[in-house]
Amino acid sequence: MTTLTFASSIPRPNIREDRTRCAILSETLRLVEKLGFSKITLDDIARCLGKKKSFLNYYFPDKEALLAAAVGREVDAIRQELQRAVAKEVTGKSKISAYLLRYHQEIRRRLPMIRHLRKEIQGGASGSYALILDKSRISREREVPMVADLLRVGVRDGSLRPLGETEIEAVAGFFLMALRGIEQEYILGEADETAEASFAIAIRTLECGLAP
Repeated sequence: MTTLTFASSIPRPNIREDRTRCAILSETLRLVEKLGFSKITLDDIARCLGKKKSFLNYYFPDKEALLAAAVGREVDAIRQELQRAVAKEVTGKSKISAYLLRYHQEIRRRLPMIRHLRKEIQGGASGSYALILDKSRISREREVPMVADLLRVGVRDGSLRPLGETEIEAVAGFFLMALRGIEQEYILGEADETAEASFAIAIRTLECGLAP
């Protein structure tokens, strides 16, 4: 059985400092979701924490570094949720379904933050924003191997039909392209109230094509 492990992008120097960093990152994300990154300052974040700007600078050199760490923590959180969802399932087929559904749910939970960042980038924000936005999504380089490993589990346990390595890579990529398309509809505000049910139906339909 494949074990998926994820390394945290946030350093952990000691318990007290880690808790302080978490508090800063949580407050940053709260303000980003409410106002957008370009409209908040380090002074705003410090004020909400009852601190001074110099307090934040001890942990983060500038606002971009702070947001990068905050978004990085969210990426870690998504990975951990995916790992938990997959670990609860027994067969490869059910693991694939759990992965896709949980990924979809976790992205939806973070739509306000993602929409704010995308809007600011499209509005001509600096290049650093593009790098930060990229951190808000699990990279394709990591996603495809993860899904491919789950497909291999399904082939081995018989819950999925036999697939060659080329097919496994192609199917993993296809699943993730489908996720990206639906994700974009949510980000652009084009998904209606039936999107969640449609997504579940799409997953079941795709599964039928992989049934043994």
